[in-house]
Amino acid sequence: MKSQNDGFVFIEVLALGIFLSVVFSAAVYLMKVRQRNLISFQNENIYRNEIEAIVNAVFNDFLSDNTPEAVSYHDPVFRNARDLKNGMSVSIECVSDRMNVNFIDASFVNSLKSEPGVSFQEAALKLKKIRQQRQFGKAEDFDSVFFTDIGFADINTVSPDSLNLFLEEYGCMNQSTLFLERLKSYRKNGTCIRNFTDYKMFFGVSYEDVWPFIVWEPQINVNCADVRLLEKLLDKRKCSEIVALRKTKEINPVMLTEILGNRKETYGELLLGTTTSFFSIKIRNKCLLLSVIIGKVPSENKSEEKNRFYILEKKYEKEI
Repeated sequence: MKSQNDGFVFIEVLALGIFLSVVFSAAVYLMKVRQRNLISFQNENIYRNEIEAIVNAVFNDFLSDNTPEAVSYHDPVFRNARDLKNGMSVSIECVSDRMNVNFIDASFVNSLKSEPGVSFQEAALKLKKIRQQRQFGKAEDFDSVFFTDIGFADINTVSPDSLNLFLEEYGCMNQSTLFLERLKSYRKNGTCIRNFTDYKMFFGVSYEDVWPFIVWEPQINVNCADVRLLEKLLDKRKCSEIVALRKTKEINPVMLTEILGNRKETYGELLLGTTTSFFSIKIRNKCLLLSVIIGKVPSENKSEEKNRFYILEKKYEKEI
């Protein structure tokens, strides 16, 4: 009987020992997990601080550009965007230098010659459907080489139905008929708005409601737009001249005027300028990816033009 009781005691002691061992192991494991999480959190903060330092450097490059009337890949901000030490990389993309699905004239898109994998006639039908439904389009539904949904509306090229929707969105619907008739008259006479004074004459006191969402500057930059897009917007000679010239230097407004002429002859030419309104910046390191979209604030007075930017979107993601 005593031997049997001793056996039970041994089993209980053994069970208690196993239990305590499990508890101790669990405690050690939790401590290690907590320590790893703490180290991971500390490392993430280090990586985040690294990225923020690069963001500030990129912004300084944008702000220090001494030719605000033109943006090109010859600018310091693009030359400095490259692979950095410690596995970091920076990429900058001009995201507004395409036809904007919310402002481009659908009939013009329909007139473009399609190519394998891209039907401009189908794109035009999509645009018309979007306008009929009084909605704003998304770039993801169109070819990204030719279309974007980021950018300002250029009063000289915005489609009348888009302008009507835009005026409604910004509380000017009661004056839309007046503005649309005025726009029709301007285009019939080949009149373009070239400065802020002309802009205020067009919109009157309502300009404060639509500025700077509607501007007078072309939104497709010949320095940065895809060659395939330029080939659709220009004749062969002018396109070739621009593509060859931008390889070696930044095309400014004077140089573009020399190529296109003082009076731009076609709708495609009216779309073209020398500056970019919106940029996508991506900065990567071993832990994080930062995606930022910034916009360039349009200048009201060309003689006092300076670089001003604002952040449209900023998002961190963990790199797997």
